[in-house]
Amino acid sequence: MKRKATTLTKRIRVYKFREKQLKSRVQKAKKLQNNYEFQKKLQRMSKEAATFIQRQMRESAKVYRASSNSYHNLLYMEEAALLRRDNGEPFIQLGENILRLEEDEIDGHYVKKAEIELRETPDIVEKAIEEIKELIKAEEGLYVPLDDKAFLLKYLRPHKFYATSAFRVMRKFYKFKLKYPKYSSSLLPCTVEKAYLDEMIYFFPRRTATGSRVMLVNVGSKWNPKEVSLTILIKALLVALEIAMAEPRTQVGGVHILLDLNGLSLSHITQFTPSLAKMILWIVQDCVAIRLKGVYVINQLPIFKLVYRIFKPFLAEKLKNRLHFIGTDWNTLKMHIDEDCLPARLGGTLNSPDYPGHYLYQVIEHYTYRYEELAGFGFETEKAVTEQIS
Repeated sequence: MKRKATTLTKRIRVYKFREKQLKSRVQKAKKLQNNYEFQKKLQRMSKEAATFIQRQMRESAKVYRASSNSYHNLLYMEEAALLRRDNGEPFIQLGENILRLEEDEIDGHYVKKAEIELRETPDIVEKAIEEIKELIKAEEGLYVPLDDKAFLLKYLRPHKFYATSAFRVMRKFYKFKLKYPKYSSSLLPCTVEKAYLDEMIYFFPRRTATGSRVMLVNVGSKWNPKEVSLTILIKALLVALEIAMAEPRTQVGGVHILLDLNGLSLSHITQFTPSLAKMILWIVQDCVAIRLKGVYVINQLPIFKLVYRIFKPFLAEKLKNRLHFIGTDWNTLKMHIDEDCLPARLGGTLNSPDYPGHYLYQVIEHYTYRYEELAGFGFETEKAVTEQIS
């Protein structure tokens, strides 16, 4: 009996030892399993980390704060990127091209061009500035910054430094502001944001060989009148032209405007009335200080004839000579605008990615303080409104 008990005790010890061994093996197995899972998890984390780093690098490229002299040192980007200079001024990197507000004073061939085409010499400039100052002082109730040379040049350059002509346009612009507050009040980027987000207004990055800006206005497929009223569209155009007028190179080289009518429908045409057409052309022909080099109607459909009939009676001879109906005849378009300034969809060779509308909006929105300053200029009384518009 005692012997059997001893044998049983030994077996129990063996079982406990084996149990201990099994538990140890189970723990080792769990550790191995945990280690395997850890390795798998580590691999997943590595992939996620790599993806995160790549994403961060892309984002970093978009917010890269370029130094003032490093525009053309940026790596070539296949996609558009909104970047900023050290001073916070935004610009759009478009591959090897850049779109920004060019406030640099004219140099090189622009100086020569201004001298030949605009009579811009030191003596003539000085005389014209003094003359336009006197005209402004003599105009009762008109307030503009007399000591701001850049402001005065904005009007003098497009009018070849003939002070009387420049002042006439300035006066008409501020008359327009008084007579049509619906279209001229709150000319701020934030009030026309939707038009830019919908890419109704688009600047191409390259200038022509003669220094002209190229601007596209899409009043067809990009325009939803239910979301962007004609009032907002007109104000958005004025905001765009104001930023272009602020560039000395554009003051000299002028602007080409493409009107893209692809998708034009009755819902667009019914927005226009003869009185509105007259006002729009009055602004373009008489109130905006800009060298309009040409207006090119592209992708128009037969229905466009209905719109043209509304505008035709108010077209001045000068604008008629600069108005070109292109359709899709890109060879004709390239007779007026260099092909390396136009994208492939317009028959050009511009090597530049498209950019989203909110990029251009953010560039313009950065200069809101300027629009706010400009909003404070004009007539202090409404006497100028009494003069009839012809």
